[in-house]
Amino acid sequence: MDPHLFQRWMSREVVQEPLLPGSGHWHFSHPIHFEQQFWSQFFPVNAEADAVNALEGSSYYQGHRMVDNYLDTFLTLVSDAGYTDPQTFVVKFRRGLKTSI
Repeated sequence: MDPHLFQRWMSREVVQEPLLPGSGHWHFSHPIHFEQQFWSQFFPVNAEADAVNALEGSSYYQGHRMVDNYLDTFLTLVSDAGYTDPQTFVVKFRRGLKTSI
């Protein structure tokens, strides 16, 4: 598990958005919901297939994200997909990077 990805998720889910708007309640209504969300985010059943599918499409492209966010996502996908060929890394990375960069 990527500790930076986990840290960003925890910050978003627990620190930045801990309460449902206007309710005063945590947005996970039960600890099991937190656990389910955690497992689905960090240990998906088909992580390798999902990563390969993402890298074969365009959903991982940089878009309006900062380069470091794009890089984090890209490296996670490449790792999950099991890609090991450096030439493949370069081709896929450059394909998703903004052309202005």
